[in-house]
Amino acid sequence: VVCCAAGGSTAEAGVPREVLGSHATVGRIVRDYDIDAASYPARLEARRAEFDAWKVKADAELAALRIPPGCPQGLEDPRTSVYSPALLFNAMLSPFVPGTFRGVLWYQGESNAARWGEAAEVLHAMVSAWRVRLGRRDLRFFTVQLANFGTRDAAKTDTPWARFRETQERFAKETA
Repeated sequence: VVCCAAGGSTAEAGVPREVLGSHATVGRIVRDYDIDAASYPARLEARRAEFDAWKVKADAELAALRIPPGCPQGLEDPRTSVYSPALLFNAMLSPFVPGTFRGVLWYQGESNAARWGEAAEVLHAMVSAWRVRLGRRDLRFFTVQLANFGTRDAAKTDTPWARFRETQERFAKETA
């Protein structure tokens, strides 16, 4: 049993980069990631300057026995984020390739709910890539549908979460 998971990760984190980039719709994910990663050093420097300015103000407020302003939030490095395309594939699955896998149990993707419309393409790309890389065209994929949570209001069936669960259900039927 190999666990290739990280809580809150995206499905595209489990897909090889070159596979994502070759898809018309989800290729945007790689392009957006590249832009985000390239701009990270400049954004980090700006955030550090913002923090330094905050620290001066906070120290002054504390010296005057007043509550300081809220601290600026940190930035997540896109190069090491569980949301990054191919990160989980490269770090957790590719070390086992080639390997003898009998099946896959997929229970991830909650971070794809807001983009439920492209989730099926990402998931199919992942399955195809894993089957090719592992040399098993017949590799079984079992999908655990993410749990429904929140209010029990039956009228709320047209939400991104509900649509994503429907996408997962279709994907499970198509790939099992």
